[in-house]
Amino acid sequence: MKSWGRLLLFFLLLVVLAACNQEQSASSSSADRKNTAAEPVLWLVKTTSSDGMIGDLYVKYGKAEVEKMASDVSVGSQIANYDGTKVLFLDN
Repeated sequence: MKSWGRLLLFFLLLVVLAACNQEQSASSSSADRKNTAAEPVLWLVKTTSSDGMIGDLYVKYGKAEVEKMASDVSVGSQIANYDGTKVLFLDN
């Protein structure tokens, strides 16, 4: 009976620690979003293939010059994160 009590106490402690960890990470990520300045970000794809399915990926931050990020990117495969600072894409 004593071992069941210890086991139950261990699992309760584990659940409490996991809940505190999730709460802390959620609050820190929302604080990060509030502290970052909103700078306009524009992701562009210029097609380079005859069928229009492959192109070069460019990015423009605020008033900065357009910068080439990648070549041979599949058009329509880009997914930006919540603030547009990072993008996932498929290349050939």
